[in-house]
Amino acid sequence: MFDGDLRRPDRRSRLRPLAAVLAWTLLTPWLAARAQGDIGSAPARPAEDSPYREYGYVALHDGVRIAYVAYRPTKEGKYPAIVQYDPYVAAGSGPARGWLDKGYAYLGVSVRGTGCSQGTFSFLNGESHGADGAEVIAWIARQPWSNQAVGLWGSSYPAHTAYYVAAKHPPALKAMVTSSITANVYEDALYPGGLFNIGFTSRWFLLYQPALSKVGMDARIGWGDTECQKNANARAPHDYVAEVMQHPFDDAYWKVRATETYVDQVRVPTIVGMGWQDFQTQITGGVTLFHHLKVPKRLYLLPGGHGVVLGQKVFQDDQVRWFDKWLKGTDNGVDREPPVTVFWEVSRKGGTALGGGESTPNWISTYGAWPPAEARPQAFYLTGDAQLSTTKPASAEQTAPRTYTYPTGTELIGSNPQFSLPVEPEGVLVYRSPPMTQDLTILGAPQLTFNVSIAHEDADFVVDLHDLYPNGDVQYLQRGLLRASMRAIDPVRSRPDAIRHRFDKRDPLVPGKVYEIKMSLPPIGAVIREGHRLEVTIMAPSPIAQPDWGFQPAGQAGRNTVYHSADRLSVLTVPVIPSARAQGPAPVCGSLDFQPCRPANTVDQLMFIVRPKIVP
Repeated sequence: MFDGDLRRPDRRSRLRPLAAVLAWTLLTPWLAARAQGDIGSAPARPAEDSPYREYGYVALHDGVRIAYVAYRPTKEGKYPAIVQYDPYVAAGSGPARGWLDKGYAYLGVSVRGTGCSQGTFSFLNGESHGADGAEVIAWIARQPWSNQAVGLWGSSYPAHTAYYVAAKHPPALKAMVTSSITANVYEDALYPGGLFNIGFTSRWFLLYQPALSKVGMDARIGWGDTECQKNANARAPHDYVAEVMQHPFDDAYWKVRATETYVDQVRVPTIVGMGWQDFQTQITGGVTLFHHLKVPKRLYLLPGGHGVVLGQKVFQDDQVRWFDKWLKGTDNGVDREPPVTVFWEVSRKGGTALGGGESTPNWISTYGAWPPAEARPQAFYLTGDAQLSTTKPASAEQTAPRTYTYPTGTELIGSNPQFSLPVEPEGVLVYRSPPMTQDLTILGAPQLTFNVSIAHEDADFVVDLHDLYPNGDVQYLQRGLLRASMRAIDPVRSRPDAIRHRFDKRDPLVPGKVYEIKMSLPPIGAVIREGHRLEVTIMAPSPIAQPDWGFQPAGQAGRNTVYHSADRLSVLTVPVIPSARAQGPAPVCGSLDFQPCRPANTVDQLMFIVRPKIVP
């Protein structure tokens, strides 16, 4: 990997398991976490072949002292700087040798109120994070070792802070590389579809962020930082879970935290990287930001979970070339290459789903824009006989309504064992296409319009997209969520390729009344091969973490009904690349990270009594 040559001293081996696991949590500094093996390894007087380290505090205009650590290839000389600015390990990071070996200084900076930094933490506060970060960049530019060119780098939380800082236009900031990011943390992470994500909210605030922050603090204290613990002790405890729960609608609290609030102010070349199945920051965020950026930009998309793009060599190489172009002035042509790169069906040898090993896509394709100009909409009509049909339903059986018991049916997508748990047949509606006569290459955001009535005034809809193998194996592709009372569409933020909702108030439904619901699923790149079938399911959410997200279903139990008649059509529209075909065999069931697969006919054993027509 890009930073794979980091030294890992034995005396810090006790930190490795913690850093390896937590590095992939929401808004987490992947590179810094990987570098935890270096905590405390740089001596006070480095050897000649060691990077030069200094750590300390930057005094801001209001007197708050922000902790930083800076590594340089050598003590002398002037260098462009790569900065990671986050509430985790940051100012306790080890040397990011991948950057140092490429001729960059590397700095980790802890946002105020986290780690060893003074002040009060305000979660993803774009105004305070942006203003503080701009001051830090100005300070970097004044250092005798700086060449006055700074790049912001980060996956997850430090990707967000990059946009906040860039909106303040610090002169020394020249470029950014960001990945695993939300455009609006309300709808992309903590309230997706209007559903409160209690599973992830509690994990991040109570487990992930405090644990990683302590790792960075312990490192600095081990270096001899005598101020750190005092700064941490001065902070009053705060219930952030309660704070998030006080804002169930997309109000001003969330606007100041949404990177899309600031993206139009970005003036520096920017890379965005996302995983289709990102289980923490959801791929819709990065695609939305890419759409709004009006600067030289690149977009990298691939299957997998949070931070997955960082494991791809093409991305690793291109991010270095990106900074070489904009921070060093190297004419390497990176600005003249196709702006969109898609990795297909990434498989891994060795390591785990959380990192390590060697990840290789079956093939890579590039496009001139997002959404790709080559994409064409393909409509599949949902029918009363459980089909996805390319023709509108006509017969009595095809136009009949279908019902399911809410909220008894759900599908857990966190792992193969979770996904293989039987789905309650009466709690889910399953629709399947005929076997494909040729490969169907989906690239973009599927959209679903369905007519539905519910037994009470509210319900949550979970819509899953599957690849159904000829032998009956079920491969997970993508998932969309929407609370029925939050169905109002935002015409200002919506685009042809993305339906956005307002999420500003509840509009309860009248029980038994039929409503038309429109929603987008997050974008996906997948090939439904010849002989395979496309499958879509409608069901309920679950509070069980999978692997992080968990939701308490809204409303009361009852029977919900989906309609399929000519005046109440329900249709799934998927964007397809007509001429594209798979360039490799279908993945083995269960072999893909964060794309679990359920073996054929995995059902509750008691179902032999009733033999349901459709096995979910």
